[in-house]
Amino acid sequence: MKSYVRVLVLAAAVSVSSPVVAQNLDKQWADCESDNGSVSSDDSIAACTAIIESGKETPANLAMAYYDRGTEYAASKNDVRAIADYDRAIAINPTASAYFNRGNSYHRTGNDEHSIADYDSAIQLDPKYVKAYTNRGNRYFTKGDYQAAIAVFQAALTVDPQHATALYGRGLSLEKLGRTTEGEADIAKAKEIDPHIAD
Repeated sequence: MKSYVRVLVLAAAVSVSSPVVAQNLDKQWADCESDNGSVSSDDSIAACTAIIESGKETPANLAMAYYDRGTEYAASKNDVRAIADYDRAIAINPTASAYFNRGNSYHRTGNDEHSIADYDSAIQLDPKYVKAYTNRGNRYFTKGDYQAAIAVFQAALTVDPQHATALYGRGLSLEKLGRTTEGEADIAKAKEIDPHIAD
């Protein structure tokens, strides 16, 4: 998900550019920010790259271009390049979504220690970021640290008591620790909220 908000600095960008240049920049941003399937991933990456290399953007907008390009690389299963772009975005303007997405990319490359650290950073910036909690809980679960997983899923449920993924994760973790009755209750409640949660 692309969630940065671009800062429009018309006085700085348009006043020194011709209308054609400004129009081209608007088109590049539209392609770079597109996440609705109307632009191919390659075209979106190319547009973001053109913006990054233009030297005409504010630091906040440059961070967004790196973030958007990183998101496209991640969608293309090129997580090494995605991580590099998220690194640049975070260095300029650290946001919860950039840490969260970089954490997902680290997980897909098999680096769960960095993944967990990034989810921690996302939560520090946005304590209500439930998906960061649940992904962090999932990492602990796959590592076999069920007590830590339960604590993280519980924290997610403090933010959103009806979050099916957190309930399901806590239920599975409880079952792994032999607390079957509690685990089954969580899993049943999760399935009531989302009948497809087990999928």
